[in-house]
Amino acid sequence: MFISLRSIETLSLLEESKEWEVLKLTLPNKTSSPGAISLGHRAFVVFGGWHRVTIKKSVIIREAQDGEGYAAEEIEDMSQEDTFVSNGYSNRNAESKEIIVFGTNYVHKYHQNTKKISLVGSWVD
Repeated sequence: MFISLRSIETLSLLEESKEWEVLKLTLPNKTSSPGAISLGHRAFVVFGGWHRVTIKKSVIIREAQDGEGYAAEEIEDMSQEDTFVSNGYSNRNAESKEIIVFGTNYVHKYHQNTKKISLVGSWVD
């Protein structure tokens, strides 16, 4: 059984305490098994997942400009909905600013410059 949540938690491995921080900001929709990509310093993309149906929504979460809390920026929906039960592997190309992410059914590419997630290929027939 998977539980759908709107909460966001972060963990800084640079801090001595290494405690999870629950952000005051929530996702725009409930989800379980979403994908997530770190964009570097206190910023990440959350996309896809499942809540009664497979989700195509995508959002960038980043530390607010004033350093107080976080802000969300909804971006274009994924080209193909997917879940990310195991989101441990991605491939980052620093030159092209593209990140490849392997979902449950598809391979996706996040373009850092355009903030779009496109379909690369399929695991299913």
